[in-house]
Amino acid sequence: MYSPNFDYYRARSVAEAQQLLAAHPGAKLLAGGHSLVPLMKLRLAAPSAVVDIGRVQELRGIARQGGAIRIGALTTHAELAASADLRSAAPAPGVYMLPWCSDPSQMKDPAVRKRYEDGPVAILTVMRNGMPNMGKYLGMWFLFCLLVSFVTSYVARHSLDPGAYGMEVLRLTGTVAFIGYGFGYVQDSIWKAVPWANSLRGILDAAIYALVTGLVFRFFWPAA
Repeated sequence: MYSPNFDYYRARSVAEAQQLLAAHPGAKLLAGGHSLVPLMKLRLAAPSAVVDIGRVQELRGIARQGGAIRIGALTTHAELAASADLRSAAPAPGVYMLPWCSDPSQMKDPAVRKRYEDGPVAILTVMRNGMPNMGKYLGMWFLFCLLVSFVTSYVARHSLDPGAYGMEVLRLTGTVAFIGYGFGYVQDSIWKAVPWANSLRGILDAAIYALVTGLVFRFFWPAA
């Protein structure tokens, strides 16, 4: 299917594009054409004129302007990916709150409240550049498990007799381990807006780890 007839104009500057739009009411702008051209072919859009701004150099490029970076509307994804200015301006690894308030008193500002109401409101974690290092993460997780087991052992040693009954050992050590593995998920949902469904899955994992920890203490007590 072909689009209805229309007049085609190629603008060489932003000013010329504005003049063409003013001279042709109902005209549409054409840049990449990935949205407008298919709609015209399906006759879902039928502008009387099309103003091509794809070669307007004023709308291209990436440039620093003081403390900000200007990105032209016609800048391509390839240019964005290759931009040294954007890479140098990327936030350092850390946790960021959006919208950002440097002082709690700014929360009373109507403009700040409007940004929160309109959104998005987010907690953004920026990681270091590079491929994920699963070996490092697993090593840190192993150390965390050792810490939970050490604290569990410390509590058990000061709370249970060497001849304590097996289920008593399992109950105490499993409870302490569950606190260590699982309670952090609750705080994440309260303070960091992590969905409760995610936290519940983490708590289920914590219950499994706690049961395994308790069984190990149960079978090796009092040597554990």
